[in-house]
Amino acid sequence: MTKHLTFGLNVTLLPILLLFITCFITDMLPAQGSKQDSLEQLLRSENTSISENILTMGRLGTHYYFNGKQAEGEKLLKEAVQLAETLTDKQFLARTLAVQAMMLRIQGDSTARKKLQLALDQLTESDDKSIKGYVWYAKGWMEARNEQLVEATASFIQSLQYYGDTEILSDMTTKSSVFNELYSIYGAWGDKENMEKYARLGLKNAQKSGDPEQIASTQYSLAYTFEERYRTDRTDPSFRDSAEFYYKQSISTITVHENRITPRSQLPFNALGLANLYAEFYPLSYKDTAKRYLDIALKEGLRSKQYTVVTGVYGIMSEYAQRENRWDDASHSLNQATLYNQMNEMPELATQLHLTEALAKVAEKKEDYRSALEYYKNYLSYYKQQFDKEKMASSKELEVKYSTELKEQKLIMLEEQVAHRKKLNLIYILFSLTIFIALIFLFLAYRQRSKSLKQQQRLHLMELDNIKQEHKISLLSAMIEGQENERGRIARDLHDGLGGLLSGLKIELSGGTTLPTIENTQKLIRNGLLRIDQAVDELRRISRNMMPEILLHYGLEEAMKEYCQSLKRSGVNITCQVFNYQNNLSKNKQVVVYRIAQELVNNAIKYAKSSHILVELRQEQEHLSLIVEDDGIGFDIGLAKQKKGSGLQNIEARAVFLNGTLQIDSSPETGTSTVLHCPI
Repeated sequence: MTKHLTFGLNVTLLPILLLFITCFITDMLPAQGSKQDSLEQLLRSENTSISENILTMGRLGTHYYFNGKQAEGEKLLKEAVQLAETLTDKQFLARTLAVQAMMLRIQGDSTARKKLQLALDQLTESDDKSIKGYVWYAKGWMEARNEQLVEATASFIQSLQYYGDTEILSDMTTKSSVFNELYSIYGAWGDKENMEKYARLGLKNAQKSGDPEQIASTQYSLAYTFEERYRTDRTDPSFRDSAEFYYKQSISTITVHENRITPRSQLPFNALGLANLYAEFYPLSYKDTAKRYLDIALKEGLRSKQYTVVTGVYGIMSEYAQRENRWDDASHSLNQATLYNQMNEMPELATQLHLTEALAKVAEKKEDYRSALEYYKNYLSYYKQQFDKEKMASSKELEVKYSTELKEQKLIMLEEQVAHRKKLNLIYILFSLTIFIALIFLFLAYRQRSKSLKQQQRLHLMELDNIKQEHKISLLSAMIEGQENERGRIARDLHDGLGGLLSGLKIELSGGTTLPTIENTQKLIRNGLLRIDQAVDELRRISRNMMPEILLHYGLEEAMKEYCQSLKRSGVNITCQVFNYQNNLSKNKQVVVYRIAQELVNNAIKYAKSSHILVELRQEQEHLSLIVEDDGIGFDIGLAKQKKGSGLQNIEARAVFLNGTLQIDSSPETGTSTVLHCPI
């Protein structure tokens, strides 16, 4: 945030405070927006009751006060109090005293607190929730002005509890004021979520009551809330757009219902807020839009003598001039801002500090170093005044605290009662500490037990997963072991049974060749012998594929090489490469790797239509890799998995048995590449 925008913000923070200082006056006015004439006419009417006259006098007195007739307002409120004291029902007295207390507080009269206490005392004799809600609102209002924000919040919430879901228009108007006050307090605490919450509640309540003044005020509150949220989080432009929307809505509400809005200060403040939004968060191209609202703020600010607004207008105009390097215009606007700041009944010293500092910097830009030095001297003087003022305020606060303590000392009871009370307090404190410590231990025990239960649950789930995994592996192991045992048995049967039979047949037929026979018979025998030789070779090849003896005796490397060599002799263009294999893989796993290689090579021969096949076995430390590649036509991996072919399933099952991973890459241009990784 740049310096020129910081100045603008310091000025525009004031509208909220000023609007909320006077927002309670809307409760004094009729919901239909009648002004002085209608109130005076109602007061002169002979058909109104005394209680109605008291309420009307309170509203009219407030109207006088805020329209330049302070003496008439004070007189009318005093008469209303005197009239209310004659009634048996003290609820009207309580309300009128609350109004009078707020008026006295604005004037700085020290009797305001006493009037409020009198109003609270009257509530004991009244059951009217509306009256109680209003008096508690007045209590919170005064506590907020005395910077007792925690106490004020409690009072405002108590007031809302009395009002509940009221449908009475005057009560709804006061509820809007309560929401505005809570919004202001949470704004001072920087709690933006609660700011938005109470601004929205206030707007909803104001729309329900139909009071345009409250609607405009709460729309402004929502606008400023979204502006603050965007100021702290620039990543979400919806905050800025929402601020612009509600600023425009508030200005539109005031413009449309101008004759029903009592404080003339709302329009210039709202226009200044929107102009400042454009100045701070929008590019320079929005200058004309900002200027349109600055003109409204300036015109209405001068008209209603809101010189704080006028000061802010010239401050923003100065910042635009600085951004465009128009230093003479910037200096002129700053001087105008200084002039109107001094025209306030109570010139804001902090604002004067900003103005003087800005004037010094502009003078530096103009290379008017003499004036810059003079402004800096003035700045130091104002700074010292501000420091002394804060120091004086701290001293007065300490004096007030000291005098309060002295008064409290006079009210202390006898020493025995004090000692007795201290003992009781000590017992209560010890008892409270005991309960507190016990609660802490209970909480810690509960928390520890919860953590222990969660950990046991996680361990249980992990154990279940391990059992499932081990079960899956055992099934695969049993499946593969059974297959291998069966293949071994078949290999032995073929070799010992069929092989022996065929060998015997060969011997018998070989003996028959020496007998005198016809030539055709001899030829037939020779052909038979040839076929038997082929059958024996085929039997040996099958037996070797079912359970190669070379794998059992010499390991996986020799078995792979011999298998590829046998295929090469049969006309298959295949290459076998083995790198760094140390033969430290268990026999069962060697057999599984061998079967995977067989399956992949057989698939390449049968389906891939490849011209060359590469088989590579590689060991790196404790990991083994098997790679089978071909330059064939490839296949659709997804489609193959959907069809759930037994070949691919067997390969994947064997990879799971090895605790390994299988990666298949296939395309028509490059063929198929299959890589198996497994731990030794």
